[in-house]
Amino acid sequence: MIANNDSQKTTPLTKRLATAIRREQIAETSLKLISLHGLEALNIVAIAEDIGLAPSAIYRHFSGKEEILESVSGLLQDRLLGNVRRVCAETDDPLKRLHLLLQSHLNLVLKGSGIPRYVFATGSEGVQSTRKLRLFKAVELYLKKVATLFYDGQQVGKIRPELDPDVLSYMYLGLIQPGILLQQMSDGEFDIESHVEAAWEIFSKTISVTSQSGQPRP
Repeated sequence: MIANNDSQKTTPLTKRLATAIRREQIAETSLKLISLHGLEALNIVAIAEDIGLAPSAIYRHFSGKEEILESVSGLLQDRLLGNVRRVCAETDDPLKRLHLLLQSHLNLVLKGSGIPRYVFATGSEGVQSTRKLRLFKAVELYLKKVATLFYDGQQVGKIRPELDPDVLSYMYLGLIQPGILLQQMSDGEFDIESHVEAAWEIFSKTISVTSQSGQPRP
């Protein structure tokens, strides 16, 4: 009787999937360690120990720390764009989409305190330009998706048509960024969730098309 060994075979596809999963795990672990110890303390040995691998195993997927940090930017991009896809699947209402996306963005930051530490450190002087550019491209792509949500809202008459969607996307990001900074400066004492909700209420009323009664159109 011939045994069926199909389940034991390793195909190029399974190898690629395994590599992608391991690279994502390394990026996620790096973010966790950044949140605990800061970016400067991050190193290959610490990442390997946290995952339970030998340092040589990390080098099979990345050439070094800088390439790992570039993958962290890629991970953030995937998370942000995943949030956009999720809110678009949840509702057709443009303003509800934007509100849900803002909440999702905030939850992403609150769940991983390494994100603001990584972003602020990468944006500072002296950082390798390739890493800084990778992060910039991630945020730029996210803002383009957000701008599209504003444009869609204009097309269905929910958002004021004279407003520039690109500018609105920058303002939208500004609803949350100051709160992140204040929370970091206050060691978590600043109530960022209340701040973001209050800022959204004012912002949404400002950009909404209103009826003759002065209320936002349903």
